[in-house]
Amino acid sequence: MKYHMFLYLIMFLSLVGCITEPTSKPTLLTEAESTHVRVNYSGIELGEWEGEKGFFVTIEAESLLDYSISDYSFTMQKTLLANEQSYEAKHSEIISNETDNTLLIRQFFSPNLSDDIEQLGVNVYVRPDYYKRTLQFSNLKDNDKNIIVNDFTIKSLQISGNKLTIHAQDVHEIKGLSISLLQEDEEIFPFFTSTDNNPSTNEVIVTYEFAKPLPESISLKVKRLHLQEKMWEFPLVVPIDTN
Repeated sequence: MKYHMFLYLIMFLSLVGCITEPTSKPTLLTEAESTHVRVNYSGIELGEWEGEKGFFVTIEAESLLDYSISDYSFTMQKTLLANEQSYEAKHSEIISNETDNTLLIRQFFSPNLSDDIEQLGVNVYVRPDYYKRTLQFSNLKDNDKNIIVNDFTIKSLQISGNKLTIHAQDVHEIKGLSISLLQEDEEIFPFFTSTDNNPSTNEVIVTYEFAKPLPESISLKVKRLHLQEKMWEFPLVVPIDTN
């Protein structure tokens, strides 16, 4: 009896081993965005470039903030992979539309798409080109919060007599930050500074003491010591429809 049960168990496990789950496809993702930029898949079309057959991929990009679309540099990945086949970029162009703050990224890949490909992974890379080393904040008052200039954020600000306390965060390394007071085109520096840096989040809480009491409304000059090149990646998974 035990022998027969053992045979049934072996047969059952063998049948289970023969059952395989179908390979799942990545979920289509035709749009991606950050706080600054949105990218949308516009389409794929078959074509030729300098005698080579292949296909064009078109992506639309839009600036979501007050920055112009020309304040960014856009690129598409140079090699696409699908079903162990690689497709190399042979030509790329940017078509800007300053009126609605959008542009098209159009890139030609070769060879022709295989018939068995239903979707394609395409990465779009965006580099912000607008970062400045010196910034100015105007008309700041006690208890102001979340004031943003050039992606530098004054999260909170307190004015008390001759003391100014600022909680700030930057997208760049914040160590070495310099802040001075602007009054009637004169730059005034504090005589005492107390700083608490958090390098993991690029935040700083700093207290300045000036020789005289501060006015109700102030202007500040902020100087960054560090500017790092930023590159944002937007991964898309797009359908193949060349009809």
